[in-house]
Amino acid sequence: MKKIRFFYFLFFIFSTFQQCIYAQQNEIKIGYKISIKLNQYPDNTLYLVAYKGGDPSVIDSAFSKNGVFTFTQKRMLLQSGIYSILSKTNESIFDLLIDQSRFFKMETNFNNPLNYISIKKSEENIFFFEYQKAVASKQDLSTFMETIPNSFLSKYIKAIHFPITETFFLDTNFMNKNLSIDEINQYIFNHYFDHIDLSDKRLFRTPLKINTKFYFSQLFSQMVTEDHEMFQLVDHFLRRTIDTNTRPIDFEIQNFYVKNLMQLYMNNIPQFDTLYLYLYDHYFYPEKDQWGIFDDSYNRIFSMISERKRRTMPGRFIEPLIAYDSEKQAVNSKDIQSKYTIIWFWDPDCEHCITETPVLHDFYKQKHRELNFEVIAVSVTDDYDRWIKFIQDNHLEWINLSYAMGEPNYDFLDYFDLTSTPGIFLIDKDHKIIGRQISLDKIQEILKSNTVQ
Repeated sequence: MKKIRFFYFLFFIFSTFQQCIYAQQNEIKIGYKISIKLNQYPDNTLYLVAYKGGDPSVIDSAFSKNGVFTFTQKRMLLQSGIYSILSKTNESIFDLLIDQSRFFKMETNFNNPLNYISIKKSEENIFFFEYQKAVASKQDLSTFMETIPNSFLSKYIKAIHFPITETFFLDTNFMNKNLSIDEINQYIFNHYFDHIDLSDKRLFRTPLKINTKFYFSQLFSQMVTEDHEMFQLVDHFLRRTIDTNTRPIDFEIQNFYVKNLMQLYMNNIPQFDTLYLYLYDHYFYPEKDQWGIFDDSYNRIFSMISERKRRTMPGRFIEPLIAYDSEKQAVNSKDIQSKYTIIWFWDPDCEHCITETPVLHDFYKQKHRELNFEVIAVSVTDDYDRWIKFIQDNHLEWINLSYAMGEPNYDFLDYFDLTSTPGIFLIDKDHKIIGRQISLDKIQEILKSNTVQ
């Protein structure tokens, strides 16, 4: 009975809300005025926080005047979305929904804002506060979506409370199907964005933050093996961020996620280098960015990283390396006679290097004659003593070179886009890159297949 009454209460509010929308849909005014009386609030300042792709930013402030805080601008359109009211100590007090109402008043209590709320001239926020109460009391939110199935709030609830992740399977009958982890991951991968209208700019301006790292890095690593598959999936995702009904077509959301993905792939993750370059070549157009998403610093960074990644892609030729050994004798990589050369950049202070260098050396001792390859191990440290000690302790009998003995003929760290150590490159006798940042198993596979040929 209680749920039925609550449903009719929501329906009544929604009916009023819909009438308000119908009356106002062609009358959205420039400017806004939101007055808030916040009883028992100990400070004299409140902040209005807006969101873009889940990222918050303060866009306005209000000072107490007789206990009332008024956010107001006469010539600024407050874009549709969800906004937060923030205290002077950066505590989120409550949220507001802005879609049709931009001129309204409200009163509540700072210590219990949801239960003491009174709102005038904003039916959508009366309804929105009922939703916030339901969230706080852990009520079933499906009633809100059933009452207003195609509304902004319904889209928001579905996107933020019912994401297609591992927890989705705990709340549905999928658990009864005894799916394997691989099957669950495949379902998540295929349906991850099903509950999100990526082109709705109202949703874009909410606290909803899409976990692109989970999908485009973690799941991509597990599910996608070919470059063309990655390109197609990214194309599909970015197409969904465009509202084709607007004229001119608005690319703000797409640009936001292009930047987001390029930031994700800009680090030294070779698996995604081709995808980074694909995004740079096909979607990175800072000259068309009217929203300030690609500022000058990012333009320089993205361009610089693009250049670095291109010159170290498999198939590209590198400059011969000249560096110095422990006798301060110059060693030139073009003088090496083997069919292949592994270039190993390492640092005796690097934990992974300390672990992996002896493993690589064991592989070298066992296979370098059979597979016709040499190793140039370049220590990027200036610490001569630690370098020599590590060589002696581990009996490294390959070509040992170091920055400690003098500057090489060019900046290897910059040229090879090394943001961390160890770094590994496989080149042929013509200095063409065969592989980069690949495992020993993969190197052995490449060397064996080419030796057989």
